[in-house]
Amino acid sequence: MYYLIGIPREFIRKQRMQCYQCNVKLEYDLTEVHTGYGCSQCHGAFLPAKFLKAIGTVKEFDYMAFVGQVQSQVKETTALSCPTGCGQLHRHFFENSHFSYCHTCFGAWFKQGELKDFLNNFRDNRDIRVLNTADKINGLDLLFDLLK
Repeated sequence: MYYLIGIPREFIRKQRMQCYQCNVKLEYDLTEVHTGYGCSQCHGAFLPAKFLKAIGTVKEFDYMAFVGQVQSQVKETTALSCPTGCGQLHRHFFENSHFSYCHTCFGAWFKQGELKDFLNNFRDNRDIRVLNTADKINGLDLLFDLLK
């Protein structure tokens, strides 16, 4: 029998993540703007911890700072269960965005529109590369001006 962090593989395969509002199975990659699990009815999105970490590959997003700030906030406990069934969701506020967070599996639930609003708070990584390139070009111009 194969185990993943002490959980039998058979359980992982059979696990169905459910939308807490609609009680339908969440579908992989059915979200507004980022890979995750989405509800085809209410268009909510669940991002497990590894998907939240992946935001840092496309946005200027520090996952550890995010977790630290969320963990330090006062928890507003909701009656909602985590889509994975591991615990309760708690309502949080981060970077002008609201979302529900599971302190057991570290996943986040975003209602329709919340994920897009959340991601809009962070610059794209390519924007940062463009700024760095522009700074280098300006530095070279300054250097050439000094050498004249």
